[in-house]
Amino acid sequence: MDNSRNSSLPPKRIFASVGQTKSLILLICCGTYGITLDDAALRWAAAEGVPETVIAAICLLDENRSVDEIVARLTPVELEQVIKIVGRSPRGYRPAAYEALKEERHRRN
Repeated sequence: MDNSRNSSLPPKRIFASVGQTKSLILLICCGTYGITLDDAALRWAAAEGVPETVIAAICLLDENRSVDEIVARLTPVELEQVIKIVGRSPRGYRPAAYEALKEERHRRN
């Protein structure tokens, strides 16, 4: 099996939602999206050489969050990194997500 093709697809459950009782602590620790990445996601970020924010954004795409909501918190460099990873396997994400990411890049330029 060609693992290089599947490396851009997130593991099935790679982040956990912020729990109500620990939300303040987790929001401080987890940054941009208020989620915490598990070890598999952290390894994925390290393997890709991207910040955790990029992997969190990709996970949120996989959870059917709005592309506008996700990209609003990304820097231009992070957006490019998300586009690069999603672009490897665009069919692994909901329809039109990849195109919406590229459109956002053009809007910002």
